Amino acid sequence: MVDAMPFVLAWLASRGTGQPATFDVSVKLSGTKARPQPLALSWDMGQLVARDPHLSERVRRLQAGKSVLVEDVTKIAAYGLALAAISVFLPGRRVTDFRQGMPRTWSSRPTAPSMGSRLRAVPRVAGAPSTPS
Repeated sequence: MVDAMPFVLAWLASRGTGQPATFDVSVKLSGTKARPQPLALSWDMGQLVARDPHLSERVRRLQAGKSVLVEDVTKIAAYGLALAAISVFLPGRRVTDFRQGMPRTWSSRPTAPSMGSRLRAVPRVAGAPSTPS
């Protein structure tokens, strides 16, 4: 999440979104129907800067267009928001790797060995089947 945080903050600022940033998220856990739920995100810059001392400067550079990654702000912010949603809606799980290509997948694992098997979350991709094969 630390790598995506500057992109999330720059993207939210570009949209004029203050705190809390609120999103409607459709959540479908196995065995349940998808249901929309609000996701409200807020943050403490002091605590974030304690983990990443260069965070404020990285956000400013992205906002000013002074980074080769400026074209990827939306994409990487989406990854960061997905990580936040996973941590909220799947407590006790942690994303362990990203795979690029079709279909896009994230793998996660329990934070404690007793919490069960691996989980794979597959976001919907246009033209792809809604369930992984």
